[in-house]
Amino acid sequence: MAPLVTSVTSRRRRSGRPSLLGELHRTTPKVPGPPVHDPTVAGRPVLEAALGELSTRWHGGPYAEPAREAIAARGPRIVGDVLAHYDQLCERVRGAEPVLTHGEPHPGNVPRGDGGRLLLIDWDTVAPAPPERDLWMIAGGSGAEFETYTAVTGRRPDPAALDLYRLRWDLDDLTIYLRTFRSPHERGPDTDLAWSGFTGSLDRAVAALP
Repeated sequence: MAPLVTSVTSRRRRSGRPSLLGELHRTTPKVPGPPVHDPTVAGRPVLEAALGELSTRWHGGPYAEPAREAIAARGPRIVGDVLAHYDQLCERVRGAEPVLTHGEPHPGNVPRGDGGRLLLIDWDTVAPAPPERDLWMIAGGSGAEFETYTAVTGRRPDPAALDLYRLRWDLDDLTIYLRTFRSPHERGPDTDLAWSGFTGSLDRAVAALP
């Protein structure tokens, strides 16, 4: 699919990303054959393998054991409970009408172009999906921002779908960090940053449990 750039005029600058995403989602009928979105956590086997090895020492580098201990300290079943909760959210959202989504509309992918226009860049993750795949990233989902989105699209975000995609992001990150820590690694700026990301993702995933 050819790269796309979606912009908003200066009149919509105050609305920012909610308006921009609303305009993107409304273009769905005009885009033929985009790739299919799969809500499956791609690295789930990594998480499940880690859960099966919490009783034995992890090797790979300085963050291997701290990662095991961080999960074990929250209870042997806690990440399994998070995965089960994720599956339940998938079932609740199944059948939702898809729109064309960007996938990663974080601030780094929404720069300002000439004239102050907002641009939506980096389209590697574009796919039809529930709109909440994009919307959960809007500044924590304040009511005012969602009202802007609803005004553009006539559609109100589904809280269960917002929870689904917020949790999916953290689970995807956890699998990336676990691959790093359970493989040969050294301590350095990158792994120190990964550790911070790992603990944050783990805390948020556990906090997502009802």
